[in-house]
This record gives sequence, C-alpha cells and structure tokens, in this order.
Amino acid sequence: LNPCAATSTPRTPRRRPLRWFPYGRSPWGMAVALCASWRLSAQGREAWEIEGWPCGRASKKRSGHPRVTSAQLHEVVLAAGLGHRFTMRPAPTTKRVEVSAQGTDHAKLKGLMKASLARCNALLANDALRTMGHLLRKRQLTIDPGTFDRLARQLVESSLLLQCPSEEKLKAELLSVERPEVPEEAERLMARLVTQLLPRWLEEPWASRAEEFRLKLALECWEENVPEMDVEGTGLYTAIALELGDLPRANSAMEPLKHRDLRLAFQPAFLDDLTSHGLWSLPAGSDTGATSLPALVQRAAMVAKGDQSVNRRRHGALLLEPCGRVITEGYNHLAEPLQPRRTDKLHPLLKPKWRETQRHAEVHCLLQLPSLKDALDKQILIVEIADVGPGLAWAEPCSRGCVHLLMKFGVSKVFFTDGQGALVERDLPHCPDLDVPHKTFARRISDDRISERAWMDISPKIA
Repeated sequence: LNPCAATSTPRTPRRRPLRWFPYGRSPWGMAVALCASWRLSAQGREAWEIEGWPCGRASKKRSGHPRVTSAQLHEVVLAAGLGHRFTMRPAPTTKRVEVSAQGTDHAKLKGLMKASLARCNALLANDALRTMGHLLRKRQLTIDPGTFDRLARQLVESSLLLQCPSEEKLKAELLSVERPEVPEEAERLMARLVTQLLPRWLEEPWASRAEEFRLKLALECWEENVPEMDVEGTGLYTAIALELGDLPRANSAMEPLKHRDLRLAFQPAFLDDLTSHGLWSLPAGSDTGATSLPALVQRAAMVAKGDQSVNRRRHGALLLEPCGRVITEGYNHLAEPLQPRRTDKLHPLLKPKWRETQRHAEVHCLLQLPSLKDALDKQILIVEIADVGPGLAWAEPCSRGCVHLLMKFGVSKVFFTDGQGALVERDLPHCPDLDVPHKTFARRISDDRISERAWMDISPKIA
C-alpha cells in the first residue's frame, strides 16, 4: 500500500519559493508564507552526504560528511519505532520496545531531518535507476516494455518513500514474469525511463505527496525520541514544521528556547522568521550593542554567505580589537588554483591538471591587514553556517594552516560557535618562529591544498 496514496487530494502549489524547500517551488500548499532557501540549491550529488552523521575516522578524514544511503535512513526510522508509517497501517497495539539514546542516535535523527530538507525526488530516484539498470545490464535480465514500465514505476515510488527493494527481491519478481520472445535492448529501456517516463512521473501528485511524507516522517521520528535539550535539533524540527505550515508544532518546539538569546545558535534570517511568527523575541536585558558577542556572531553569519561559489563549510570570520571593534572580515571562497604536483614526472602526453582550492576565512582576514604585525594581540571570531538548516555549526579553526598562521602572527584569542547555541573561547600562544609549511603541507603525503594556498598567499606579506 502506497502511504502517499492514502492521503488527501493534493493542494494547489504555491507560487513563491519556500525558505525551507531547497529545490524551488513547494509542491504542496502551505499556511506559512516563506521565501528564499536556507541552503544552496546546487548541491547535486553532494546531498547524499549528511553533515554530523556518525562515521569512522576514514570518512571524516576524506570529507567530514559521510555518504548516507536511503537504506540507512530507513533503518533510523525502524529504530525509532515508526516502521508502521511506511505502510500507513495503525500502530501495533502491543507495547513498542523503548528506544534509548544508544538505540537511536540523536545525530542520526538530525541527519534524517537534514536529508528530508536537502534531498529532492529526482535525487532519490537514483536508487531506482541504479537498481533497475544493474539488473538489466550486469545480470542481463530480459523484460517486455509493458512490464518494465510497471515495475519501474513501483520501484521509483518505493525509492521516494525511502524503501527501495534490494536487487535480489526485484530479481525474483522479474524472474516470475513471462519473458518476451524478442527482448528489447536494456539500454533502450533505460534511456526511455530516464528521458521520458521519470520526468513525467516526478510531476505527478503522488511525487509531491512523497516529499511531504518524508518531512512529516522526520518530524515524527524526532518527536518519539527527542532529547531533553538539543538546540540544533530544535531548529531543524522548527524549520520543517514551518515548511509544512504547522505553527502549533513549531511553537511547541520553540517553547523551551523562548527565553534564551538565540543569536549564538541560529542564522539571522531564521531569527527574523521566528520573530515575525511570534515564536521568539530577544529577551529583555540582552546586550544589543554592535560590539557584543551575539551581535558580532550574527554579523559573521552574514559575512559567511559572501561567496556563493562555496556551498559546503561556509565560514565567516571577524578579526577584532579586544574592545570588540571589527578590523577585517573574511569568508571561505575559491582561490587561485595551484600548479600540478610533480610536473617533472608527468608523462609528456598527459595534460597537467591545476589543483582547485579554497581560501579560508581566517586567512582572508589576515590578508586584508596592511601589515601582518597588526594581528598581534588581536582576537578572532569564527562562525560556520550549517550546510542544511537554520543553525550555526562547530567552527573550530582547522589545522590546515589556519590555526598555525593565527599563532604565528600573534592572534591571542579565538571564539567560535559550537553548534548548540554557545561560543567556545580559546587562548592561542604566540609562536613567531613557527614553521608553518613543516607543520602542514610540506610533510604531509596527502595533497593539502588549503594550507599550501594559505602559505603562498601569506608569504609576500611576510617579506
């Protein structure tokens, strides 16, 4: 039974894009009028990666954001005790097994909410295309066009609901149908699926209801296993509730945070929306001065969005006087590419590839100083805006040159957001003789482009 088919008739689509819906217009009517998007819409396949999902050391070293499949999200829903939602059957009358914090990791529940905001139908349909294509091309199963269309549609519907069947299960169903005497080429069937059938199916009402189903499912999983206090999770939950036009849910979620200064936790546009809907207001007695840390955090969050060429790990930094006066601003952005490595060993027929890289916000701040001596005894504030959702993430300066350059040129203190509505404060020692290349790219086997680019940028100012 298709869960989406059991819902009511789809409502008229809105004409305005919604802030929480990352792929343009929302396919269902909303009671709350929102605009703009919290994340960049050009994520592409990067939406398979989920920030903050628990992973091993190898995955963290590779990208920091592990790739999470729909099957893993399906397992999170089952662990949360909401497996019955996949079939829309009534909840079992017997007592459900209690799920502890160890059974359902709260980080995975937040990952489920992020995935519901970031992954569109077209991306999830890749599960169906990959499964069907592998059976036809690799295992060379034959099928007539009519049966192919029926099974492909069922497979796409299942994929949009996070329950794409395994290859073995689909193979058993394919083997049970009658084989055609003159089979049609697999490539022709797949080409017709991708270019004709799939675009038409994704425009139908059931596909729109699938998006709404995933958002509601993520909300319910969080409600069943909500921790005592999780600022990031509350922000994601409220964002989804506003996307669905469910103001009572949003108000209930924000109730414990109404008397807190949330300027250290959320982005400016989200706070504006909370205020406009009466869900939050700045507590009485809060410091509203331009040099207060909450005000500076909001300013750094705006700076972090300064370059649209970077859509992951968007940082904003402010180099400050001890009194709080801003000296320079910086943000992560694309930098000039580096020359190819080991060019003397390249084959003469191979074209050398320039190495793309970024310039980090901390280095950007230092580069804008008239002299690097001006960084002595200064302070720096660093903010990271979440890839998906309205929050501010953990923004510790990285070990790929940033923290080393801050120490070398005498920045005495660093403040950065912790992702839970607070700031971390650390003192930095002054190490004027620090050999930054030796500590970073010069002795590392991996291609550390960030630190190499940073040192190349800073070197002319040292001389």
